[in-house]
Amino acid sequence: MGGIPPPPPPPGMGGVPPPPPPSGFSMAGVGMMANAVTRPTYTGRQPSTKLKKLNWSKLGNEKIHGPQGNNIWNSKVDGVELKEDDYKAIETLFSAQPPPSSTTGAQKKPQEKKPKTVSLVDGKTALQVGIFTRQFKCPMHQVITWIRMLQSDQLEVDQLKGLERLLPDQSVMDAIRTYNGDPDKLGEAEKLFLSLDKVPSVGIHVDIMILQHEFKEAIDLLKPDIQVLLSSIKELLSSDCLKKLFHLLLCLGNFLNHGTFSANANGFKTESILKLDDTRSNKPRVTFVHFLADYTENNCKELMGLFDEVPNLAKAARLSLDHLSGKVRSLESKIKKLDVVLVRQTEELQSLAKPFIQSATVEIKELSEPLKEIEDSSQMLKQFFCEDDKHYKLETFMETMHKFVKRIQEAVKENAARKEAEARRQKRDKAMAEEKARKAALKKEKESRKAETAIVDDMLQAMKSGGATRRSSRVVLESDAALQRLRKTMSLNAVPEDHESHADKAGTTMPHALPESPGGNILSPSRSPHARRRKTSTPEDVLSDLAKYQATH
Repeated sequence: MGGIPPPPPPPGMGGVPPPPPPSGFSMAGVGMMANAVTRPTYTGRQPSTKLKKLNWSKLGNEKIHGPQGNNIWNSKVDGVELKEDDYKAIETLFSAQPPPSSTTGAQKKPQEKKPKTVSLVDGKTALQVGIFTRQFKCPMHQVITWIRMLQSDQLEVDQLKGLERLLPDQSVMDAIRTYNGDPDKLGEAEKLFLSLDKVPSVGIHVDIMILQHEFKEAIDLLKPDIQVLLSSIKELLSSDCLKKLFHLLLCLGNFLNHGTFSANANGFKTESILKLDDTRSNKPRVTFVHFLADYTENNCKELMGLFDEVPNLAKAARLSLDHLSGKVRSLESKIKKLDVVLVRQTEELQSLAKPFIQSATVEIKELSEPLKEIEDSSQMLKQFFCEDDKHYKLETFMETMHKFVKRIQEAVKENAARKEAEARRQKRDKAMAEEKARKAALKKEKESRKAETAIVDDMLQAMKSGGATRRSSRVVLESDAALQRLRKTMSLNAVPEDHESHADKAGTTMPHALPESPGGNILSPSRSPHARRRKTSTPEDVLSDLAKYQATH
């Protein structure tokens, strides 16, 4: 494909002459295109330095001058002339090499490339080593010194186990040892392994330090557990309350089982004490254990001291003699194995590990002696409680005794709660009964008052009409409430004091006799002229006169 040849270079500038136009290409066409399109003037100046690349996709001439017609590239535009300053600005801005600093005026020295790191281990191991070393706040050479001197107190057991997992195999160490290049080019993992390789039998050093940690931790746990189990066995063998409680159970059980095959027993298996809750009473939520606890608390108060006589039983029930013995045997085996391994090691390592082996041997012996005592006491416990040789296990027996004692304690609390609830219920029932009785009394009193009121009303009406009977008079006389009502009624009909004074001065008195006329009103004053001077009678006088009146009529 042909194209427009570049213009000739300016004077003083060398350049390669343009190639001749290809065959079939008419120069007349070039002149016609040049006249049709004015393009930017290009003087042919070459960049004085290497410039950055402008990323574009160049179009071919057949695309621009093809038969499709006018486009943006063959359209007529005003000419653009690039000047020398424009070229310099482009070279300054887009130079492939950064320009010298304007502040210092001196060219920066090229940055020195870091030497390439030599990796002799896989990437995963290198990453794990990097994570491992970052957990130490001291330099790694100090850590390696602690490992060499078996100073396990300076490192945690997790750190030592992490280092043990990172120790390389023989092939990796051989590759590191045979490396003849610059040691500074080695990676972090390779440098650590190379430093550890300077410690003879570094793996054994790490194993000893881990064993020191594990041994101390195991001893701190085993000592108190062994002592608790031994003390609990001795407490059960010497408890007087437990003996009396078992004999009390025997008496109560023979009474309950009277007339059955299980009666007249001289003893019972220890496992039977876990079945006491199966015997339920006629009261809801009350079993034989509740009765035993209540009976013991009320009649054998001293047996409640059982809880104080076996203080270690709860902890001992969670322990296993086989487990404790196995732990001690495991520690003893590790110490003996280490002693054998040290025979083939350096004298330095033997001298460093010897104090630990000696102290560990003494501590294991101190644990073995109480374990032997526990085994002997366990046999005494089996004989004392008549346990079966084939099925007896110390941990099972201790768990059974713990459950029994704990159930007694729970029953005591449940009994106390039940008594409190019963007391509250009785108090509530008593209050309800008193309230019911009070309401009944009020109702009865109200009805009595209502009846008395009706009688008095009837009597008063009868007296007013003159038709009072002997029976109604007697009822009124016998009723205090009716008498009080009469008093109130009579007080309303009382004569004023000035009338009474006037009657007294006249020398007249108010007779108490009722008017002879059966139709007279005994409660109202007489219609005689002297009625205003009569003295008002009391209710008792009226009732007395009423009685006399009825007696004569």
